[in-house]
Amino acid sequence: MVLSVLEKASQLQGEARRLDVGAKSEADALRVTSRIEEVRVALDKLRRQREIALALKQQAPTAEVSLQGLDDGRANLAAKGSLPSDRAFLVARGKVEETTTKLSQEIRQAWTSWTAAQLDSLPLDGISRLPPDDQAEAQSVLAELKRATPSSSLSPGLFADKRERLRRMLEQAPEAREQLAVLLDRLPCTLSEVTDAEIALLREHGLDRAIELRRKEG
Repeated sequence: MVLSVLEKASQLQGEARRLDVGAKSEADALRVTSRIEEVRVALDKLRRQREIALALKQQAPTAEVSLQGLDDGRANLAAKGSLPSDRAFLVARGKVEETTTKLSQEIRQAWTSWTAAQLDSLPLDGISRLPPDDQAEAQSVLAELKRATPSSSLSPGLFADKRERLRRMLEQAPEAREQLAVLLDRLPCTLSEVTDAEIALLREHGLDRAIELRRKEG
């Protein structure tokens, strides 16, 4: 557990406070207090990554994120003697930071894969078949989801909630006729490749507002 390293560091801090008052003892107490604070800061970062990893695995149980090595560094603080050396503290902090970096990289890779798969599984073509007001709302939610994909502030639960909101909206989209689906799959194409009947079909389904004509350059 992440806490075991912090617990050991806290025990050492208590030991430092119990040292007899004296020049060397006071110096040792100050040294230990300073090193413990450094370890505590590193552990706070590791704890945050652990929370994100657990939240991500709750939404994506198959996410390849390992929680191994969270207790690395405790052995260095449990060295002989009541107060470890500066080197022991530095090695312990280094192991915590190494674990944090490794976990952060695994989370980022898993997050990128998971969010991409979540978006790919949505029938986003249904947005164009929603009523105008719902289209705007759906586009807004989709934009938020896309912004979250490369974000450095990961929130798996919030992403899942927004995706579910968009999925439910898309469920309300009317089914496109087979002919209309084929036409949409052909886009983009030139106006000469679209018949009057197909244009009427687009208008019938309210898609004429979602398609823009552009003049080709050259």
